[in-house]
Amino acid sequence: MLDGGTKPNLAKVTLARKVASIVLAMWKHQEVYDTVKYNMPSS
Repeated sequence: MLDGGTKPNLAKVTLARKVASIVLAMWKHQEVYDTVKYNMPSS
């Protein structure tokens, strides 16, 4: 994200929201983390 021009503070908030949404979804559905399901694109 930083290489794409995103400001560091905004990048941190964006990633924190993504992590929080994944954790909430896992909690609501009582799932174990699956790297295939929650794989983020590398670019």
